[in-house]
Amino acid sequence: MAGTNVTLTVNATGVPAPSFQWFFKGTALLGATNATLTLSNVQPDRAGTYSVEARNIFGVATSRTITVTILLPA
Repeated sequence: MAGTNVTLTVNATGVPAPSFQWFFKGTALLGATNATLTLSNVQPDRAGTYSVEARNIFGVATSRTITVTILLPA
């Protein structure tokens, strides 16, 4: 619902530990480099597809796309 917070979390492990990068509609989100992405006070412009990459020196794993839908209050 618009105005609420949304939290997306990924669980990835490895040695060395992976780093993360979140994407919105295919574009990297600046500073979104943790396993958890929190969207505060979401508005309709934040609706769309999200994904995350986990990477270390051995390679990159990309999540499936997550679709976030924002409902407007009645």
